[in-house]
Amino acid sequence: MILDKKGLFDDGKALTSIGTTYSDVLPMPAGDIGRGTPVYLHTQVVEAFASGTSIGTLAVTLQHSSDGVTYTDTVLTTGVKAVTDLTVGTRLFQTALPVGLDKNLRLKYVVAAEAMTAGKLTSGLNISTE
Repeated sequence: MILDKKGLFDDGKALTSIGTTYSDVLPMPAGDIGRGTPVYLHTQVVEAFASGTSIGTLAVTLQHSSDGVTYTDTVLTTGVKAVTDLTVGTRLFQTALPVGLDKNLRLKYVVAAEAMTAGKLTSGLNISTE
């Protein structure tokens, strides 16, 4: 998969600390994102995740905002993923964006149960599923 740098939320983002972190914000053109040609969210594990006793979890949720300050979760979420499911190459998202999103997008990452000792994701938008 080839992602344009301007469409990246994160490139090899390490997610190791317990708690919530956020991606960079991608400002989108005004209007309804997702109408016409679909825009796809891609999130892939580029370094396998690990945690001390293998009980760590990760959840990723797409958020949107009209003002770039107050963000709301969308319907796109991975749910809670066990560290054992986060191997290199695993695609957490390869999904078309829903219609009606506000123009500012970001990803919310929640590491829970136990800190990760390794693990990185690359996430971005593209008009292709490949």
